[in-house]
Amino acid sequence: MTIRTWTPEELEMLANHVVPPTRSLNAARVKACSLGISFRPNEGAPANTAPAWTPAKPTYTEAELDCIRNGVIPEGRSLSGAYNKAFRMGTSFATKRRRKTPQKEKVALLKDDIVKELQARHSIRSTAIKFGLAYTSVRNIAVELGLVA
Repeated sequence: MTIRTWTPEELEMLANHVVPPTRSLNAARVKACSLGISFRPNEGAPANTAPAWTPAKPTYTEAELDCIRNGVIPEGRSLSGAYNKAFRMGTSFATKRRRKTPQKEKVALLKDDIVKELQARHSIRSTAIKFGLAYTSVRNIAVELGLVA
């Protein structure tokens, strides 16, 4: 296969949205794209006009950009969109994570409820699952109550 150069007449035809008779439609599209020529042979539109397509949400507002800078996903935007926008802005995007409550604090906060549940069910495992605690933490409370030897 030989590579033929484009003649000035063929380039003029591309600018007028016409496929040269010696070229394929695909070749004409590729050449027009490489030259930055708006090429729409079916429409016959004037050269270098703006496309009719507009994005659904064209740009981010300043409030949305502030949300991204603070690690919050803006309303109506996706997580991947927020990551991409942060990358293009040159900032990092790390969503705020909830701080986990340490096991000892959680047991201290829920001790009364755990005691009631242990006295009603007499099951350490089901009580631990219900409150999202470790088996050992609930067992220690059961030992204090004298439910387990």
